[in-house]
Amino acid sequence: MTERCRSTLWIQKDPVLGVYRRAFPGVFKDLGELSADLKSHLRYPQDLFAIQAAQYETFHMTDSTGLLQREDLWVAPQEKYDGTVAAMEPYYID
Repeated sequence: MTERCRSTLWIQKDPVLGVYRRAFPGVFKDLGELSADLKSHLRYPQDLFAIQAAQYETFHMTDSTGLLQREDLWVAPQEKYDGTVAAMEPYYID
C-alpha cells in the first residue's frame, strides 16, 4: 500500500471529518484530489507533536518499578543558543 493510500484511508475514517462531510457535502475532497503544490503546504501540528513526544517519555519502559519511579525517561534534546541552554522545540524543515 502506498503512502498516499494509507493517508487517504486514515482520513476517510476520521470521525470529525465524517461529520464535516455530512454537514457540508461537496466541500471536503479526498487527499488524492489535492494538487502537489497544495500538498507541500500540509503540516503536522507542532503542538500535537510536542504532546505526543511527551507521552512517549515512558513507552519504552518494561519494568514497572522503573516506570513508577520515573527512571530512564526519554528527555527532549537540549540546544544551546546565544549562550543559553533550553529544551529543543519542534520545528519544520523545508
